[in-house]
Amino acid sequence: MLLNTSYGSALMVGQVAFYTMAVFGQWLPSKPRALRFLKLPTMFVFMNAALFVGFFRWLFGTQKGTWARTERTGEAVALADANASPQGV
Repeated sequence: MLLNTSYGSALMVGQVAFYTMAVFGQWLPSKPRALRFLKLPTMFVFMNAALFVGFFRWLFGTQKGTWARTERTGEAVALADANASPQGV
């Protein structure tokens, strides 16, 4: 119904352009940095797709919204303890 108006047609062209940029942004190289803004539509689409999948996983009870702390061993524990405790106090 909106495609019959110039405003609706412009919105449709803009939306198609945005999703086209999202598809092609997936294959753009990370460098040069000047092109990184072209990856924003890709990140936006992937973020919304992940939210969509996560919502339905939550809705059907296949995923819970909690996390569990992982066990740390060796050097990671020493680094975490050194960063957590104030020095010289």
